[in-house]
Amino acid sequence: MDRRRSLRRNRRGRLRNRQPRFDNRTRPAGWLAPSLVTRLANTETWVRRLCALFPVTLVRVETARFDTQLMQDAEVSGKEYQQGDLLGWQVRSYVFHRDGRKCAYCGDTKAERYETDHIVPRSRGGTNRVSNLVVSCQDCNIEKGNQPVEEFLRHKPARLTKVRGVMRHRLADASQMNIIVPELIRRLSDMDIPTTEYDAYTTSWVRRQLGVPKTHVNDALCVGAPDAVMMMPLMKTVVRSTGRGDRQMLRPADRHGNPRGQGYRDYCALPRQRQGYTSCPGHRSRGKRVAGITSGDLVRLTHRKHGVLKGYAGLDKKHSRVAVMYGGNLVSVKAKDAVMLARNNGYRVSITNNE
Repeated sequence: MDRRRSLRRNRRGRLRNRQPRFDNRTRPAGWLAPSLVTRLANTETWVRRLCALFPVTLVRVETARFDTQLMQDAEVSGKEYQQGDLLGWQVRSYVFHRDGRKCAYCGDTKAERYETDHIVPRSRGGTNRVSNLVVSCQDCNIEKGNQPVEEFLRHKPARLTKVRGVMRHRLADASQMNIIVPELIRRLSDMDIPTTEYDAYTTSWVRRQLGVPKTHVNDALCVGAPDAVMMMPLMKTVVRSTGRGDRQMLRPADRHGNPRGQGYRDYCALPRQRQGYTSCPGHRSRGKRVAGITSGDLVRLTHRKHGVLKGYAGLDKKHSRVAVMYGGNLVSVKAKDAVMLARNNGYRVSITNNE
């Protein structure tokens, strides 16, 4: 995202005689991040599908509000909510004071240079929270790079345990739930579906009273304080969102004829002198296609050893064979022996054990 923002700024700076556009850059009321919008859209889509298949008369929503500060410190109270870990400190000074100016990876205390390192690298979704920062000598910091800390300290289990102790619960999921739930209730109300709200404590209490093990499916059955659960399901249906292929980098050229995607952005990032001698690569296609079958389509194929199989298609590099998962392995046949049952609609459905 930082790289895309810098490219947009450079592109704006290269345009001449452009009218100012500072009056329309405010976010509208109720704006949500795209990552949250897609989660809400997936939930809304499957609520509509289930309502079309079954006579749904009531939707029960569990309203869970997470106290992120209490999740970090179980003893926080009163005015301490307004005083975080960095009260009176700078980030770097706080990390050095907490770790005692000692490398968290090798334990060296006499290195020439010490730095603050991200336990979970920024390139892998790490944040700048102090719970994700440790003191590292320059040699360990360079050697670690963007490796996961589990891989870098795989031969030092004691050091790995200590570093993990610095890390706290990741609060991204809790923060997202605090934002999503109210918006989800509003959208369900707009769909003219009767919706009731129940707190998470009631769900947990009912589950303990019924002696039901904690799983996502069992929690869903216990929402709303039912008197009894007649039968616990042994299997569950898992729906995974895979995308419909309509992201910007997968679309054809825009109305000006400019291709979109990573290749075009790399082309624009080149110096002007090199752009004249480099061909613009164009947009990326949605996926491989063979005999009318695209990766992700639901297909039925006939294998000489395993018989008739159904699954989501995967295509090989030569665009001549279609493969599906069977027994944990990919089983492929020629394209002429595969029949498409349904187009890729952005979701993959599987049935697994309720564990």
